[in-house]
Amino acid sequence: MSVERPRDQASAVVEARRQAIAALAEEPSADRVERLMEALGDEEWRIRKEAVSVIKQLSPSSVLLTALLDALAPGENVGLRNAAVEAIGHFGEVAAAGLVERLPSLDADGRKLAAEALAAAGGARALDGLAALLEDADPNVRAAAVEAVGSAAIGSYPRAVALLEGCLDDAEPFVRFAALDGLNRLEVVLPLSVLTPLLTARALLPAALLAAGRTGEPQAAAPLVGALSRARGSGWVTAAIALSQLAASGERARTAVRRALEGLAAADRKKLLHLATEAPPPGGGGEEADPGRRAALLLAGVLGGREAARAALSGLEHDTLAGEAEAALLWIGVDAIEPLVEQLTVGSSARPAVLGVLGRLLRGSPAHPAAEHLVSALSASEPQVARAALLALSEVRDVRCLGACERWLTLSAPPGLRKAAEQALSLVADNFREETLTLARAAAQRETGALLVACVITLLGGPVLGDLDQDLEYLARELNSESAVVRRAVAEALGSVRSARSVDIVVFALTDEEPEVQLAAVRALGRARSPEGQPLGVERLLELIERSPDEIVVAAALPALGETQDPRAAAALRPLARSASALVAVSAVEALGGLARELGPRAGQALSGLIEALSHPEPEVVKAAASALSEHPDPRVVTHLGACLDHEAWDVRRLAADLIGRRGGPGTIELLTARHALETDRSVREAVARALTRLASASGRFTTSPPPRSEHA
Repeated sequence: MSVERPRDQASAVVEARRQAIAALAEEPSADRVERLMEALGDEEWRIRKEAVSVIKQLSPSSVLLTALLDALAPGENVGLRNAAVEAIGHFGEVAAAGLVERLPSLDADGRKLAAEALAAAGGARALDGLAALLEDADPNVRAAAVEAVGSAAIGSYPRAVALLEGCLDDAEPFVRFAALDGLNRLEVVLPLSVLTPLLTARALLPAALLAAGRTGEPQAAAPLVGALSRARGSGWVTAAIALSQLAASGERARTAVRRALEGLAAADRKKLLHLATEAPPPGGGGEEADPGRRAALLLAGVLGGREAARAALSGLEHDTLAGEAEAALLWIGVDAIEPLVEQLTVGSSARPAVLGVLGRLLRGSPAHPAAEHLVSALSASEPQVARAALLALSEVRDVRCLGACERWLTLSAPPGLRKAAEQALSLVADNFREETLTLARAAAQRETGALLVACVITLLGGPVLGDLDQDLEYLARELNSESAVVRRAVAEALGSVRSARSVDIVVFALTDEEPEVQLAAVRALGRARSPEGQPLGVERLLELIERSPDEIVVAAALPALGETQDPRAAAALRPLARSASALVAVSAVEALGGLARELGPRAGQALSGLIEALSHPEPEVVKAAASALSEHPDPRVVTHLGACLDHEAWDVRRLAADLIGRRGGPGTIELLTARHALETDRSVREAVARALTRLASASGRFTTSPPPRSEHA
């Protein structure tokens, strides 16, 4: 017989008490409010948490709100007051008016808690209360209010920004810091003229440096480099981050940073390059949490020179740093070529990335000696290295890449290399048209050459082998190949031959035993055109959509039909956007979206189909329709996206907020503000907040300018 230990007994008691509090949500009692308030002040955190959860379910009960506001009054139960603040936040804007009325009766600690509660409540009324607290005699209360303004700014950005800017000259440094930090979090870009005096205040320096880095003003380079030369420890890293943000904002700012860095002391230059090459901490993944190293890599690119290039190269070996490392090497330019070539000889795991950067630096310069290293790398035993070399050589527009394309566009080549050969050929076929045609004609004489011939016909459209009839005869013959890979390539090529016969041939591939060949044939029907440019596959596609029992084939036929831009397409697609099959409905919606983009003002029926799809029971269909609608300039679009903000699926509401934020237009700020007041899902509220920030900035409703767009993502 087991004996229950004291600890287990205590846990059981707490659990029983927690369940009793949870039951209050469904079983109202005369003393429910009193019991919930007692639970909020309980010494056991699980009881307090459950009480907050129940209060959230019962909001907006005016009786409960009154009791919660009473709890902010002076008292010794700190836990109760803190828990009350959390609970008040669930009442939203309803709580703001009550909080404002209670402010005169609260002590300093209570006013600080009220600031936190007002931040959670949000809205214009909350900002009224916070504006009053910004005038409080207690600097700690003012600081709490400043921190709260940024959180309460939803829907009242201009006023929130103005309040924060007004605190930049507060007598207390930590209040000024909180104001500047809040402006940074709201992504407000202050003019350098406002920030210059703040850069001299030690307490404000970290926030001021970051704000200066976000201005995009070339004049910010000198003070930031000056701060870098004076700073130590974490302050040095902050200055480096600010400088890298400034450099990434545009060419003019980057040039100014480069000039300012010329005066950097040798010790600081060495420190910068050391930080760029610093090995990640044990366990991997440490770079992800190291913005200092990211900044140092970018600044190495601004410094320029071979030593900086070697430092930047170290980042290519880590996936989480490769973006910054590549940007730095491209900024360095020709001085990076020799270090890149050196790196190719040491057997680094970063060789594919090195080849990619080298190809971009040599773009359009096939005569450069370094191109020979790309050619040599084509013979590498590692497929990923050979693949990267081929793609790099095609970037250079070097005719020698055609030999590798010929070698790897065969069934015996690994699939990855075949794909790379297709991609490389698509980049150079137009540049070397005659050489490509010669290659294809020679390949047509070999049993193994069908893939290359089909790829060339797909890219150049024909005639390739003589005249269009010869091309079609060759493709018809190879459509009987034993290889599904060849048959798929042939089906795709038939869609590029401008002849009515191409459709007659490609229909045979619709009955192929391999699904990939069937789908390639369906796509070819969508691309098939007459010599005059008229679509040829419409009838076949309509027949497929109506009669095929294969849902996957129908789903592929829908975007193909949309690609024809035939007037009959929208009428056929519109009912299918409401199909019970989500796969078919999404495909129809995407096709309607393509038609709407192409037809512009004539897209009435396509737009109507997208609007109807917004009421589909499957959220994925609704999201596809909303995304497609958002790209059309029709003024009705915002109204329908706004309706999606009330959708029962949280991911639909989140997407709608993002789309509205990107689109903008009259009434969108008000629309999102109203949604934010009602929204309960955290991720959706965050999306609404992001959208409002973007809209307020773009519409000039900030008192200062929006942030410059960074060149480096």
